[in-house]
Amino acid sequence: MEGTEERLLAFDHRAPDNLWLSAKVGLWQNVNEARHRAWAVGAQLGPRVAIAPGAHGAGFQGLMLVGQTVSGVHIVGNLGGIVDPGAEVSRGRPVAVLSGVDISSSLGGSDRWSFSLDLSGVFFVSPEKNQLVTTFGPTWAATPWLDVGVSGLFSVLEGGDRYGGYVSLAPKLTLWGDASPADVGRP
Repeated sequence: MEGTEERLLAFDHRAPDNLWLSAKVGLWQNVNEARHRAWAVGAQLGPRVAIAPGAHGAGFQGLMLVGQTVSGVHIVGNLGGIVDPGAEVSRGRPVAVLSGVDISSSLGGSDRWSFSLDLSGVFFVSPEKNQLVTTFGPTWAATPWLDVGVSGLFSVLEGGDRYGGYVSLAPKLTLWGDASPADVGRP
């Protein structure tokens, strides 16, 4: 669901954007359980699949992540880039620098419910219009390996949808070691 200045509300397409199949990889962490604090550095990367109308080829997106947790509040800064599938496979593809900050907090001391607020910018080096977007909404840790969220979206620049809403499913998979109990309920 989304809205623009010309059309206030539209359910007119199933796949308005290309699909990012990404994985997050933890590179470093420092946990101080006595002070209820933690720092972490990681990366989130993966291919962009051309499912948007008129998109061809494959793309790639990558982000470096730096996060801190203080008493149940998670703050993550990210910086990276994107090469998106475009109208042609070999040229005219959207290319941008991405940056943002994500904040989430447990609701009522629960590890099952949290509220997230994100601010992100997409700054194109190709002809597309820049985007400045905020999203917000609750997330439910349905299981230790699946988060379900409902979010609203609001944009202040012309490059993207002006507003909208979506449902997100975020599966988690631990490849080595044990998942930390502090990770349950994190978006």
